[in-house]
Amino acid sequence: MVRRGIKPLLVETVIKRKEKLLKALSFLDDSSKREIENIWNEFQIENRETPPPYTVAAVDGSRNSVLFAGYVVYAVGATSVLIVNGRKEESWESFSVDVDVLKPDEFSEARLRILMGILEFKELLKASKESNILLVDGSILGAILRPTVFNHELPQELKSLALELFSREEPELQEPICSKSLYGELASSPFITNSREYAATAGYLEYLEYLDTLRRLLESFPGDVVAVSKRSSSSLYRLSPSLSDVALLNAAQLPPGFSDPVDITLDQEKKFQFPDPFEEAFRGLSFITFFVKLKPGAPVLKVELLTGKRSVLLAEEKKEVCKKVLELLGYFEIDGYPWPLREVHELVKIKNGDVQELLNILKFQGITGREGLGE
Repeated sequence: MVRRGIKPLLVETVIKRKEKLLKALSFLDDSSKREIENIWNEFQIENRETPPPYTVAAVDGSRNSVLFAGYVVYAVGATSVLIVNGRKEESWESFSVDVDVLKPDEFSEARLRILMGILEFKELLKASKESNILLVDGSILGAILRPTVFNHELPQELKSLALELFSREEPELQEPICSKSLYGELASSPFITNSREYAATAGYLEYLEYLDTLRRLLESFPGDVVAVSKRSSSSLYRLSPSLSDVALLNAAQLPPGFSDPVDITLDQEKKFQFPDPFEEAFRGLSFITFFVKLKPGAPVLKVELLTGKRSVLLAEEKKEVCKKVLELLGYFEIDGYPWPLREVHELVKIKNGDVQELLNILKFQGITGREGLGE
């Protein structure tokens, strides 16, 4: 028998292992069910008709790129929408975008994540001047802690070089990405001896702008920042040694409601050190984190609510806060998800074809290294 391609073998393997695979996809046992019942609070959102009595802004970002042999052409962007009296404010239109080349391609994925984050935070800063509540796609806590690769990659002298260059600039909100203006000085520095060091130091420079923009947002915005994640790898409740909370909570087919809120303070991150200018700003920030389900059959979402510096709330106060967040998200819910976040996601999405069109405008056709495979 002559096979063409791998697919027939994959099908045969699934048929042979069907029972074992289905067992592996059965996440819940009686013990897990009891633990979930103990942390879940059923809550029906009663008022889905009266709009929230405040202005809500939703923000999201996007990135896409083409990897060529030795460099990357990228596009990043962010946008925001304003919701006034429950309706999108059509007069508000705000986008932040950047298209450029990363040379070399080392650390490009980490750098693109940071560049997109800078634009998202600047959009949040713009929208914060017009709104009382900021809805963010993803995790603010993760945004603060995630981009650490350059902390570990760089020796202290290169970190000091980046900090010195960054301290000369006063980042402007109007500029999409201010740290890019320092690339030339970075490249000519005698402390940079190879392309890997240049890419890592440039990434650290971008990381400083990322942290600076986030710091300005958190210090200047008097309202609430509510971050909503569709996916999460966190195990706040230690329900399983091998599965995240969200996987088990989705499998449990829970009624609408929320999980017991958990306090998270950045004091707990003892091993992580922010760059010197930002240690005081971020250390001690407190969050309430919990999971929500907005209607029957909807997916479970993770919510983070920034509560400030070392803020202490009683257990019942935290549950009341959770209910208010549920009512807010419930008013905007369509298919189990708040539509303002879906709106910005669709507006900002940068597709593969979009980047290819930009390359066509440039009349550029580079070498990717995959030409021999017909790709």
